[in-house]
Amino acid sequence: MTTIGIRELRQDMAGVIARVTNGETITLTDYRHTVARIIPVARNDRYSIDDFGGSIGAYCIPCGMVLATPSNGLSDLLATIGTHDATTHQGDDQ
Repeated sequence: MTTIGIRELRQDMAGVIARVTNGETITLTDYRHTVARIIPVARNDRYSIDDFGGSIGAYCIPCGMVLATPSNGLSDLLATIGTHDATTHQGDDQ
């Protein structure tokens, strides 16, 4: 894993994105403190599942739809994702 500062990211954004696209994970620092990680996304990734202060929710990357509210539990979230795939993205290339 490579570590770069914000200045280096600003100076070579295209180069950093190319490295991530090729599978490298980049740790971003601000005054030597880690502030973010830039990670490659698998080509078949369809959802971003996030933690909202202890509750989880999902965001559909292809269509931008929020699939669950933070108050739903994991089983409700997974059921919602399955229904969304079957009705919205039926036949999409994965």
